[in-house]
Amino acid sequence: LDNFSEETLICSWCHTVFNFTPYQQVVYRRKGWTEPSRCPDCRQKAREGEPFKVEIYNARGEIVGYAYRRGNRTDRYDLAMNPIGHTYHHGNRSEHFEASGRKKGTTLHRGNQSEYRNLKGELVWRSYHYKGYSEHYGVNGEFIGRSRY
Repeated sequence: LDNFSEETLICSWCHTVFNFTPYQQVVYRRKGWTEPSRCPDCRQKAREGEPFKVEIYNARGEIVGYAYRRGNRTDRYDLAMNPIGHTYHHGNRSEHFEASGRKKGTTLHRGNQSEYRNLKGELVWRSYHYKGYSEHYGVNGEFIGRSRY
């Protein structure tokens, strides 16, 4: 344990900061696992098969839809629960699709920030992730909306 120090990680699902203790690091290394990408609460939800629910709000604070994540897939719905698209998550990269299956763009995640780019590679919006919510801004810095976990 002397060779390890406590690490602070950010959950890839809820963006909560959590600690990865020296003891946990030893256990993970012995089992050949990489460091956890999800906090203990989100790992428990995943084990139980419970979807991770996100509420989606527009810039006026009105709820406009929901997203449910299971494993590496997130499905997005409007308020009437009609499918509007889905996302596949691969480490620090997510690929977004319309309900029809047509690809829309890609998000790259870096710590508590993300950048969404369209198929031409143009920046469309940035997200900043905090405990329990994310805020989304356009390329000119205008506030687009918020997601609450």
